[in-house]
Amino acid sequence: MARSPEDRKAARAAASRRWRAAHPEVVRETNRLQYAAHREVRLSAARLWYAANLEKARATSRRWNAAHQDRARAAKRQWNAAHRETVREAARRWRATNPEAVRAAKHRWYAANKEAARDYQRRRRIAHPEIQIAQAQRRRAAKAGVLSTLTAAEWEAIKAHHKGRCVYCGKRTKMTQDHLVPFDKKGPHSMGNVLPSCQSCNSHKLTGPPLKPVQPLLL
Repeated sequence: MARSPEDRKAARAAASRRWRAAHPEVVRETNRLQYAAHREVRLSAARLWYAANLEKARATSRRWNAAHQDRARAAKRQWNAAHRETVREAARRWRATNPEAVRAAKHRWYAANKEAARDYQRRRRIAHPEIQIAQAQRRRAAKAGVLSTLTAAEWEAIKAHHKGRCVYCGKRTKMTQDHLVPFDKKGPHSMGNVLPSCQSCNSHKLTGPPLKPVQPLLL
């Protein structure tokens, strides 16, 4: 009795499955060669399918990742290493559009890694004292309710303009930020209101008038 076209098709499919099961290495090598020869076509088709079946693709990916966690992690590390700039740019965009999530993640990390966080802060203070100074002054300005626009780079420019010397005594030593109009008199924390001063002169001036006529750096 002659077989119907459907039966013949099913028989061919069954035979193909048996052959593929018996020759996995040949199948893999054939697939690899075909992919290499038609890579762009296959990638384009995959992108189109992915865009048209986004939820299905994500669900399939999640299932595969859950079933092959070690391979998924290794593949992710390999891809990230080969596309560092792409990864960094994506992370920058995500942080810019999700500031609340970033802050929440930082809080969780600090809460779970208190010792590591303290060690990181200590190393950061040693390596970048100018950033710590800028942050402390911004906190003081916010507490006083005054404008705060001075950046670490502007503070470095102010010190360079005065050649690293105190504007009052001329001493070249570690500089502090002296505010011509103090915070308690609503003076801003800005480039036009800050001068480099040694600790001694700054303590002597406190919230009083300048110890001598001085000109702030105006750009």
